[in-house]
Amino acid sequence: MARRIATIVFLLAGCLCFVATGVLAGSSAKQKTFAPKDCSKPRVKPTRIVLACGDFGLYVRPKHWSLWGHKTARGRGLLRANECNPSSSCGPSQFKRYHVRFRLSHVRNKTCGGRQVHLFTKIHLRFDHRKPSYAHRIRDSRLFCNP
Repeated sequence: MARRIATIVFLLAGCLCFVATGVLAGSSAKQKTFAPKDCSKPRVKPTRIVLACGDFGLYVRPKHWSLWGHKTARGRGLLRANECNPSSSCGPSQFKRYHVRFRLSHVRNKTCGGRQVHLFTKIHLRFDHRKPSYAHRIRDSRLFCNP
């Protein structure tokens, strides 16, 4: 009799562990993953991802998101780059546009805009047609968000 009770207790404990594991896995899967918008706000599918936070002189303007997952996100859009030479007079709009495909990755738990969030911290750019002369330096960039 004692052996039967011990077996039942053991099986119930195993079932409880299995259920608890499933509940915990489900709750972490429901947590959103964000990307930094304008270097200061965590957003899902942001409308602008700035690569040069100092002067906003280099940013991606997503036009279409093909995937937004917990580990990676993919899309297409325009890279806007301020290519004004500071030693010469610049016109009102010196931003050049480059068509890109991009991938966000390297999710980390970070403080962004005063919130603790799961945040994409890297972007990989692939240029569709023409590309800037400095493309090799920005192809793989870190994403920054002010705490």
